[in-house]
Amino acid sequence: MIYDATNDEEPQLLEFMRILSQRERLLLQQIEDIKLVTKEIRNLKAQCERLLEKRCGGPGSSSEDSEPEPDLGLDEV
Repeated sequence: MIYDATNDEEPQLLEFMRILSQRERLLLQQIEDIKLVTKEIRNLKAQCERLLEKRCGGPGSSSEDSEPEPDLGLDEV
């Protein structure tokens, strides 16, 4: 507990809890949105690589230019 609440602080604490819950819901929705968009990006990248392999016989530019996928830790949520 942050501190002992007296009766007159209860409305403030309840409002603070409401605000925290609202913010948490927003952040969780943003995480889901980010997961969806990154999945779409991976699918589009894979599609581009397949097209490049068909046309050029390879995945495009040298592997030196490709960057590893960052681990955003979104699977843990």
